Amino acid sequence: NKLISSDNKGYAALLFESELPGEFVAAFAQSNEGDVSPNTKGAKCIDTGLPCAANRSTCHGKNELCIAFGPGKDMKDSTRIIATLQYEKAMELYKAATIPLKGPIDFRHSYVKISNQTLEVNGEMVHTCQPAMGYSFAAGTTDGPGAFDFTQGTTEGNPFWNAISHLLADPSPEQVACHHPKPILLDTGEMNEPFPWQPHVVDLQLM
Repeated sequence: NKLISSDNKGYAALLFESELPGEFVAAFAQSNEGDVSPNTKGAKCIDTGLPCAANRSTCHGKNELCIAFGPGKDMKDSTRIIATLQYEKAMELYKAATIPLKGPIDFRHSYVKISNQTLEVNGEMVHTCQPAMGYSFAAGTTDGPGAFDFTQGTTEGNPFWNAISHLLADPSPEQVACHHPKPILLDTGEMNEPFPWQPHVVDLQLM
C-alpha cells in the first residue's frame, strides 16, 4: 500500500541510516502523543488569518474555520522539514557521544481493564469510568476539525444531539456522574450490540 506513510519519524530514520554504513538501524521512537501537533505555525482562522480562539479552537464560534498549518507549504513538505530537524539533532548527539550503551533490551507487557481501576488523586480515592465519547470529540482538532456546531471545551449537552445519540444508547446515571463535567455524546462503553463498541481492556508495554 503506497498510501501508508512512516511520517516524519520514519523519514528521519531513513536520513540517519543513509549516513552510516553497514546494518545500522535508526529508531526515532515515540509513545502516545496525545494532543501534540506537527503544525508548528499554529491554528489560524482561514477566513481572516487571525489566531483561533484558544479556549475553544473556533473562529466566530465555528470550529470548521480553525485549521493549523506549517511548517511547510503542505503536509508532505512539513514532514520533510520536521524529519530533517530531528535527524540533524540526532546526528549531532550521536557524533558527540563518547560512551556506548551495551546490553540486552527487555520489555514488560500486560493487559489492563482500564475501565475499572481505582487510584488516589489529591488524597481522594477515585475510579476510572467505562469509555464514552464526549461532545468535544465530535469537534475534532485543529489538525482536522469536525462539523456541525460542536466545539472544544463543551461542558453542557444539547437537547437535539442528546435525542439523536440516545437512540443508540441512553447513558446510565453512574456513567453520567463518572464522566461529569464532560457531556456524553456516544455512550460507547455501554453499547454492546451487535458487539462492544469500544474496548475496556487495553495492552500496556514498557521497553
